Amino acid sequence: MESNVEIFGRKTFFIASDASLIPESYLEEFLASGYETYIIDDDYICPLRKKVEAIIKHYPDAILFFNIDASADGIENWKTYIAETCRKHSHDALIGVLHAKGNPKADEILRQYYEETIGVRCGFITLQAHHHENFDLMLKILEKYGAKGRRQLVRANMDAQSHFHFDIDGKKYKSRVLDVNISHFACVFPEELKHMKIYDKVRGASFRLNGLKFNSDAVLLMKRSKNDVHLCVFMFISQPDDKPALEPELRKNLTRKMYQVVAEETLKNLKKAFKKADK
Repeated sequence: MESNVEIFGRKTFFIASDASLIPESYLEEFLASGYETYIIDDDYICPLRKKVEAIIKHYPDAILFFNIDASADGIENWKTYIAETCRKHSHDALIGVLHAKGNPKADEILRQYYEETIGVRCGFITLQAHHHENFDLMLKILEKYGAKGRRQLVRANMDAQSHFHFDIDGKKYKSRVLDVNISHFACVFPEELKHMKIYDKVRGASFRLNGLKFNSDAVLLMKRSKNDVHLCVFMFISQPDDKPALEPELRKNLTRKMYQVVAEETLKNLKKAFKKADK
């Protein structure tokens, strides 16, 4: 049987990250591509060592990328610390190393140490500060190490006030939106959509998703009624060709909202774990 990791992928954490290498804007675009990624800072909540242990405990099989250029309280030597962490968590975490590109010879010595001597499973990755190629490189790395799993897109659960409504032939329809990804959304209607067939389109529908309001076209892809629950799945489409996508600005706004929703739950749980670990 497939494991949850194989199906749903791995959460990825950038430890003591450098914003010039991995800016926060990357996290939203990683999400739009199907990857859940988070930045973990070295701050007052608890020591970084304890944060790492809490992350691995709560999210086994996660990927952790350590920025070895950072200064972190309690970690005097990254080489020693990462070697210890690899030995301790050889079966329940995937570890990689990030480093700002410098002297090629020095970088090669570091690569050999981390990849060949220690054996970090997610490699030694050099990035250039403020370089547009960093995103594409990290996207390939995330794919290589199975961060996505079999799931193609991340779904964000919507609050009880999230809705979707439209008019067809003078009749108004309104549903509650359950969850959304960057291309589709699932919703429930108070009555069966008897007058709509699969692939029927709605124009200028009104959305409110966790407070984000916008209008978009959509196409019905699935409908199912069971025990008086009328579930439908729609796909966002945009004019003029009804292509399966949101308008670029809407896509950007929805991606940001989705990341806020997904990250809120994970980071809330971790914050509690960090506070508990520091007692």
